[in-house]
Amino acid sequence: MRTIIVGGGLMGATAAHLLARRGEVVEILDVKQPGNATWAGAGIICPEISAVTDPDYVALAMAAGRYYPGLVDALSGYDIGFGRTAIAKVRMAGEEPGAFNRSRDILYARQNSGAFPTRHAVSAVDPAWLREQHPLLGDVAEALYYPEAARVDGRKLVEALRWDSEAHGALWADALVGRIIRESGRIAGIETVDGEFRPGERVIVAAGFWSRALVAPFGIDLGLTPHRGQIVHLRTSVAGAGQWPILEGLRGHYILSWPDGRVVAGATRETDTGDAPFFTAEGQHQVLDEAFRVAPGLRPAEVREWRVGLRPASTDGLPILGAVPGVEDLWVITGHGAGGLLCGPYSAHLVIAAMLDGEAVPTAFSPRRFV
Repeated sequence: MRTIIVGGGLMGATAAHLLARRGEVVEILDVKQPGNATWAGAGIICPEISAVTDPDYVALAMAAGRYYPGLVDALSGYDIGFGRTAIAKVRMAGEEPGAFNRSRDILYARQNSGAFPTRHAVSAVDPAWLREQHPLLGDVAEALYYPEAARVDGRKLVEALRWDSEAHGALWADALVGRIIRESGRIAGIETVDGEFRPGERVIVAAGFWSRALVAPFGIDLGLTPHRGQIVHLRTSVAGAGQWPILEGLRGHYILSWPDGRVVAGATRETDTGDAPFFTAEGQHQVLDEAFRVAPGLRPAEVREWRVGLRPASTDGLPILGAVPGVEDLWVITGHGAGGLLCGPYSAHLVIAAMLDGEAVPTAFSPRRFV
């Protein structure tokens, strides 16, 4: 069967990689529209310290973290910017301890439940020691530290997945999909906005929040909405950035450093923004203000690039994965919100395993819940 994938972001590219490696005929249709969520992701891979408590999401995120090493091995011939690092959740001097204590209790409970896949544990560390590990850090009151996080460059990862899938026979085309075609009750292909017909017996929709409009004609409202995220890429001349731990403050922002001195700070989490991926003065102020509050040593850093993405968030906060009910051979992979870079590859794996092998996708993520 010929499979058409709508969307060449992380989920679509992973699906193409998996299908092509299994000898399937696959074509990916993608247009680099402004607001691509993958392009604006920081690349933190660490489900263990997530503040999300929904058990279905936690199970998915943990499995996604375990999935990444195999994906990295499969793409070993490509530079995807993957590297191991540590992560620290910090309470700055002057902040009330309530939010920090709640986060600590969640992480310790998760750890004690046996959910952590490694022998390492989250532990409290001396703030003075942590400042030695991250020289740009400010006045920390207390901190939790986990040594087994990772980082990945989302743009490089998608490029590697594309090259690998093409090497195994996948076709990629720049085309904006207008609608999915169904004839005699079965998927027949897609039609581009220019009126071109592309035949295919299966369609996977992995087009971020734009997936909602593509599936809507089949009577299902996927309940997706765009959440805007703004981040900034800085460059510091302070040596050793590649060894610095990721920093996460109590306001949901993060600071992630790379060996070349690049430092990513973000991100805003804006709802009710519509589908316009533009920067705002308020958002940029928020990002820099929080970055300087946690790491005042960033103030002299060079501003290299601002990025903005529209994260596809579902109304219930869970990804939307699997077969579209009532439409044979129509599948979706979307709805991860801010967790796309972490959970996206494993989510694509789940959908491909369901499509080709008949394995079950957890019902909590099924599109059927939107019928």
